[in-house]
This record gives sequence, structure tokens and C-alpha cells, in this order.
Amino acid sequence: MPVFDLVRAVQIAAIGLALGMLVIVVRLSREAATDVSPLGQPADRRLRVWIASVVLAGSASAGSGLVLAHADTARAGWGIAAGAWLVLVAALMRGGLHGRSFGSLRPAVAAGMALVIVPALVGNAAKDADAWLVVPANALHVAAAGTWAGGVASLLVLSGLRDGDHVDRRRTAALSGLLAWFSGLALVAVVALALSGVLQGLVLVGRIDALVTTGYGRLVAIKALLLCALAALGAVQRGRTLPELHAAAGGGEDGSARALLRRVLGAELALLMVVLATTGVLAASVPVDTAGSRAVVRTFSAGGIHGRARIAPAAPGNNRVVISLSGRDAGSVTGLVLRERQPKLGIGPLQQAARRTGQARFDVAGVPLSAPGTWELTLSMRTPRGLASARFTVPLR
Repeated sequence: MPVFDLVRAVQIAAIGLALGMLVIVVRLSREAATDVSPLGQPADRRLRVWIASVVLAGSASAGSGLVLAHADTARAGWGIAAGAWLVLVAALMRGGLHGRSFGSLRPAVAAGMALVIVPALVGNAAKDADAWLVVPANALHVAAAGTWAGGVASLLVLSGLRDGDHVDRRRTAALSGLLAWFSGLALVAVVALALSGVLQGLVLVGRIDALVTTGYGRLVAIKALLLCALAALGAVQRGRTLPELHAAAGGGEDGSARALLRRVLGAELALLMVVLATTGVLAASVPVDTAGSRAVVRTFSAGGIHGRARIAPAAPGNNRVVISLSGRDAGSVTGLVLRERQPKLGIGPLQQAARRTGQARFDVAGVPLSAPGTWELTLSMRTPRGLASARFTVPLR
């Protein structure tokens, strides 16, 4: 995986965790009578460590992304991310991110609201003609997914007790109340995820049948099934875990109730991670129906080199790109790199090194053009005169 892709993945994960973390912290701040959370000092210590870890990961990846970014829109997105994380770092250093009054959390909440638009910007979705609709839908999607995933992770941190940690009925009741409140919020997040996902799918794919006949459509179907499984786990929380925690707060067995809570939360978090992993895997490699295979040919010129690129089967999924060069420097090209991005979906830039198959001929197999729409392909060639580059577009249907 290229370094830039890894940095972007860490940044998006940190944003999701931070959004859910902030939601939990704001809720606790409204219930805290002191500088210690209503769940007690052990939970407060774990919360401090968790917050510091998320903020550190987000800050480090934002700084790296700002250095590595090239496109203007992406650079703006990384700048917003870096600024928002600096606000969170300052709040953390002042002790304003755990067990404090809501007033001290306002800068952190504002930073979290800024972070929700970052994934769309660093993914180049803002460059598309439909950005006025795609970017808000993406922001809603990120806010809902982050609130859910980050909230579940934070609850998992707060629910785990080490040997020797003191537990009383008041703290169990506080945990039960927090879980009941978050369960309702998670239901809202499910609805928001579904609506924003369908909206993005219809706008970006452009036709209903593509939702089931293309790689992107299969991606939506798999994510929908995973969301159904997550909704089922939410029903378990409300139907079984919450009653057991309420009973424990009233004098029942506390250990078994907390153990059940941790198991269900762990399963929810694992499924949420599968959602993210499935998205990444299917975006990179989608099966292609080769029946009726076709090809698209593009010509280009760069630095005295003329070329022809043949993309087949020119359909969503893995494609093969064959590049033939001509001109006085064509035979002296020592290396060629292909980069692809899909601005409308915020995919890319992806990158592959071409394999030389002749004196002035290169081949790139398995190019992951995974979704319908217009893809931008950029060729970078290393010649004795320096680097030469050419760009062209390929529409996929």
C-alpha cells in the first residue's frame, strides 16, 4: 500500500473514532458533577488514555498528509484536518476533553464538526460537478459512521474493568443510562447511514440497475447486509444487555451484565471494521463480467513522446492498460507509473508501476477501476530529459 494511502486510511479512521469519542464525552460532561466522569476514576483514566491515543494518531496522520498532498483540493482538506486536530491537541493539553463542563468542550466540538468534511476533500470528491450534493452526503455518512463506530469503541473502553477496580451500583446505573442513550443515537445513525448511502449511490452511479450489476452496486448490497447484522446486535443491546444492566444497578449480578455488554460491543466494533475492510477490498478488486468485453483507446503526447493507451474491458472492475510509445525518446523511457482516480466517488489516487513488455511498450494488469463513472488516468514517464506526464479520462458504464 502506498504511504499516502496508508496515511489517508489512518486519518479517516481517526476522524471516525474522534467523532464518536466527542459524542460520548459531551454526554458525560452534561452528567458530571465534578471533574471526574460519573462512571468513576478508573473509567476516567481509561478515557484519558483513549482520547490521547486517538488525538495523537489523527494529528500525526494529518501532518503527514499535508506534507504528501499534491492536489489543491486535497491540500485544503489536509489543512482543515491539521487545524482541527491542533484544536483538539490544545483542548487535551488544557484537560478540556474529559469530565469537564460542556462550555470547555465547545472548541473541540467545533473541531469535530470541521473533521466531518475532510474525507470528502482528501478523496477529491469536491472536484466533481455534483460536489454540491456529494460532499454534504459524504459528510452526513462520515458523521453517522463515526458517531456509531467511535461511540461503540469508547463504550468498550469505558465498560472494561481491571482487577481491583471498584464498582458500585451508582456507576453501573450511570453506564446503563449511557448505553440506553447511545442505543437511541445509534438507531438515528443507522437511518442516516442508509439515507446518505442510497443518495450517494444513486447520484454517483447514475442508474438504478447499476446498483446490482456493477462492483459499486455489490458493495452497497454487502454494506446493507452488514448494517442489518449491526442493527440486530443493537436489538440485542436494547432487549437483553440493557435490562441486565438495569437489574445489576438495582442489586443484581454486575459482572455478568458487564461481560455481556463487552461481548456485544466487541461484536459491533468487529462488524464495523469489516464494513470498512469490505469497502476497501471491493473498491480495489471487483469481479468483471467479461462477456461482451470491449476496449477504449486514448492517445496522448508528453515531452516529445507520443503514445497510445488501450484500456480493456473498459468496465467497472480490474482492467488491463497497454501503453505503446513512439517518438525520438520513446525507446529511452526507463520507467512508467500509472495513477487513477475517480473524483465523483472520492477514490484515489491509486498507483501501479507498469511492466515493460517491449522496447517502447508497457503493460499494467489489474488496474482497479472499481466503479462506474469518469476516471482520470495519469501516466508518468521517466526519460533522460526528466519526467514527462500525460493525463486522459476513461468513462466506464
